[in-house]
Amino acid sequence: MDRPAETVVVIGFGKIASDVLGYLSGQRIHWGYELQFIEFEPYPTSRIEKFCLENRITFLRLHDKEGVTRKLETYEKRTLVVSAGNKYLFPAHIIQKENLTIINFHNALLPHFPGRNAPSWAIWAGAGESGATWHLVSEGVDEGDCLWQKACAVTEDMKAYELSKKIMEMAFEGFQKIFEDVILKKAAAIPQDVRGALRETDRLHYSWEIPGNGVFCLQDSGRDIYRLLRAVDYGLNRIFPYVKCVLDDGRCVEIVSYKKVRREDGQSDRAAHNGRQTIWLVLDGEHDLRLQYRGTD
Repeated sequence: MDRPAETVVVIGFGKIASDVLGYLSGQRIHWGYELQFIEFEPYPTSRIEKFCLENRITFLRLHDKEGVTRKLETYEKRTLVVSAGNKYLFPAHIIQKENLTIINFHNALLPHFPGRNAPSWAIWAGAGESGATWHLVSEGVDEGDCLWQKACAVTEDMKAYELSKKIMEMAFEGFQKIFEDVILKKAAAIPQDVRGALRETDRLHYSWEIPGNGVFCLQDSGRDIYRLLRAVDYGLNRIFPYVKCVLDDGRCVEIVSYKKVRREDGQSDRAAHNGRQTIWLVLDGEHDLRLQYRGTD
């Protein structure tokens, strides 16, 4: 049998990192590797540190790029690095280390929607599908050869947090399928067709970018406004600032809630929410969009 990696390192945060770490913890006896977790970005509600302590997993808190790089430079044995929900960008000399195999989870179907907050950009682009990708890390961000992909539908009412949750569930499923081949360094990898990513939305997106610049005016179509609101909606985990609306009188207000309402059922809803801080817009032939706002002063 081919020799497996002697060390497995997870870098990341959030549910996908927790799920992957839990799976890897359960596989240690069979494969005999040392398991480590690097926390690059603080995550106040994370239980990963406690899990590591309870399961004798080395937990490393390295909140600066230089610290992570120095740690990765020290690995000399065959090492698998799993990047899951990770914002650290691996420098070229780390990627080129022959003893390291580095794989990354991306929350879209590469080569589409590379970079940050991919579920948001998929919704904003009006894509009919998105998905999950595991790929080898290369020097180009999200350009490495693909190890596994799975698609899912992006429905007309889907919000960013709903799409993100679905993608992470698929990604964990995919990780379990490819793990044995990856740890033995015999996984088949397929080069991305980056030439096929010709849409403007398929360019690399950065964390500071917001779909539609996070603002609309009342002259925009109801469908476009609804698409923007869904694209930035991560529920309680607020990634983007509140979407802003420019009113007809020139005032700029923040949209604090929105709801799609069937027009035939909307009379009581209109009465309950009628007031200066509620906006009603036509969404389609059967639905209206109710927006509630607050001033920015």
